[in-house]
Amino acid sequence: MDLTDPNFGSKLQSFSITSTRHTHTTFQSHHLQFQLKPKLCHQLNTALETCDSLPAFGQLPNLRHFSMKDMTNIRKIGKEFFGEEGNCKKLRVISLERMANLGELWTTRSGKDDEEFLIPNLHYLKVVKCPKLSFLPYTPRSINWTVVPGVARSPERGFGSLASSTLPFCVTIKNCHFSHDRWGRLQHLATLEIFQGRGCSGLRTLPDAIQCLLSLRELYLESWEDLEILPEWLGQLVFMKKLVIRDSPKLTLLPESMENLTALRKLELEGCEGLEILPEGLGQLTSMTKLVIKDCPKMTLLPESMENLTALIELQLVRCKGLETLPEGLGLLISLENLYIYDCPKLKSLPKSIQNLTALRQLWLEGCEGLEISPELFGHQLTSLKVVRIRGCPNLTYLPESTKNLTALEVLWLGGFNSLPEWIGQFICLKDIRILDSPDMTFLPESIRNLTSLKELHIWNCPRLIERCQGEDASNISNIPRIVLHGEIFIPGQAFQGSKNTAECGHSSQDREHKQERQDEEKLYMHVYSSDF
Repeated sequence: MDLTDPNFGSKLQSFSITSTRHTHTTFQSHHLQFQLKPKLCHQLNTALETCDSLPAFGQLPNLRHFSMKDMTNIRKIGKEFFGEEGNCKKLRVISLERMANLGELWTTRSGKDDEEFLIPNLHYLKVVKCPKLSFLPYTPRSINWTVVPGVARSPERGFGSLASSTLPFCVTIKNCHFSHDRWGRLQHLATLEIFQGRGCSGLRTLPDAIQCLLSLRELYLESWEDLEILPEWLGQLVFMKKLVIRDSPKLTLLPESMENLTALRKLELEGCEGLEILPEGLGQLTSMTKLVIKDCPKMTLLPESMENLTALIELQLVRCKGLETLPEGLGLLISLENLYIYDCPKLKSLPKSIQNLTALRQLWLEGCEGLEISPELFGHQLTSLKVVRIRGCPNLTYLPESTKNLTALEVLWLGGFNSLPEWIGQFICLKDIRILDSPDMTFLPESIRNLTSLKELHIWNCPRLIERCQGEDASNISNIPRIVLHGEIFIPGQAFQGSKNTAECGHSSQDREHKQERQDEEKLYMHVYSSDF
């Protein structure tokens, strides 16, 4: 590559140089400055371990993205980078990773605060493992920040008077063990709307500086292994719309002040193994549309006040091993469309009021070993219910008589069932039936031929039923466009697609397509055995 060639870079938009450790690399500034045709160069990536100086990349007026990785000999990004005049008005992204000896990045031409700010429109600042880095005189304002271990350079003194068109919007902090002083610097990011903290250890509660983020809309806390309680001031963040807490096994208590988060639309609690109860004030969160509780084994019940969550659209209860009952007021959730209950072995019953959920569209009951349901479960009011999935519930081996009321049913997945009723032929909207892990089921009702909307029939791990479908009952399912028996496509009157009989005929492209389709089906059913959540 000849950087002195006058035609080099005439249409270049992205420029990347990578060097090995055994190659000493230097830049000729005047070559890059003129031959890269700066008005056309939009992105620049460098990864040069032996490079010890940089040319005036900052003078490229259309530079959007500047990235450096593993350049251990670079110690400063100063005025030689920005040149003698102008600024980086179009620079949107700065990414610095594993720059072990980088000590300074100037945000003014002299590193003092009485000059023009050189990066006025930054959208994303990512700093990973740059332990010596300081921004002089101030950290650049950026809409989005990512801070990973080995960097201590969140805005220590704010942003001074440096003019910028951007305001901090999102900060992500990963795997950091910050002192209280370092956390205190968050107060300079008062415009933040999204805060994501992942793997932040050594804290029993949230840093007080977070309460200064009064514009916060979304708070994500993941893998805070030492987190025990959330502070009462959390209720002051009244604009919060999403609160997600994952993998915080020592968390035992949510503050009563959460009842003040009336704008909250999503609450997700996952892997909070010490959490036993939710605050009764949960019912005050009347804007909530989604509530997810996963892997909280000590939680035995939900607050009765949940009946006030009339805007709730989706409720997920997943792997809550200790959950025994649901509030009777569940039927008052007039907006609930999706109810997923998965792997809650101690849950004994569903409240009778569930038949009042007129907006309910999907109901999943899976892995609930102790669950028994009333014959009247599916009342006349569940006219919107389109998807029912029941499997891994050994007490549920037959569809209750009230299922006949589900006139809008389109998808039916059943596992561990002994038989299907003859009246299943009344489901004129049914499009998809899947029968899984039902070794005692021996036949399909003849009325299945009346399901004129049925497009797919899948049967998996039901050996006696599959044998019957291949033989004497084949005519009952011949009108179904797609039949898959234990992962293989079946056409009544023909051998399995891709079976030994087909394989002996050769390996045509059609055979290969059938084989791939069969493999895809096997993957689907193996996925059915695992968690869908």
